[in-house]
Amino acid sequence: MDGKKTGILSIVKQTIIDSKDYVAEGVDLLIKTIDETGALSEIPVVSQGMKVLEIKDSFQQHKYRRNCAAFLEACKINDTETVENLYNKLNNTGKTEEFTDSLLLITIESSKPLKAAIVGRLVSKLCTRDIDYTSYETLVQIIHAASVASLLALPEFIKSNDGFPYKHSNKIPEEALLFACGLAYRDGSKFNITELGVLFYNCAFKDYQDF
Repeated sequence: MDGKKTGILSIVKQTIIDSKDYVAEGVDLLIKTIDETGALSEIPVVSQGMKVLEIKDSFQQHKYRRNCAAFLEACKINDTETVENLYNKLNNTGKTEEFTDSLLLITIESSKPLKAAIVGRLVSKLCTRDIDYTSYETLVQIIHAASVASLLALPEFIKSNDGFPYKHSNKIPEEALLFACGLAYRDGSKFNITELGVLFYNCAFKDYQDF
């Protein structure tokens, strides 16, 4: 396996474990101000990550910092043992490279920090075993490929529908957006969110006030 990716996953693991300290120091504020100095530069996954990945372009550095901050703010895990368990499981099942690739795909390439925040929530649920790895990996690929509007259409539909993942109607405002990312289907006049879509909603949106 690529030595760089091995190093990055180790950095990510330790950063998540220490994330309570970073959040306490104001990571959410850093997201709003895009502060690229001070506390944010001290976060290992940011400072060491850019060195290991050799990110030199200033725009890419800016985007990577911002996405890492959004990811950390969202990935709040109180039980650090669960992070260690996930790290060990990834190593033991040969999923380390795949997991790292997916995480880097979001933190390096996403144009909006919202995608990194959503993945941060999913990683938190992965640690607590509220979502299985296969579903997690599939959702990360959907998040990367989908538009922000399509992703937000999921909580918009379910919350406006009193929490139900289906509705008998031929007029669903979010239908096209949810079809576009494969999270919904129709059975005659009944509009349905897929099982994966329901899991996605429960893990990334249900218990949160924002988006």
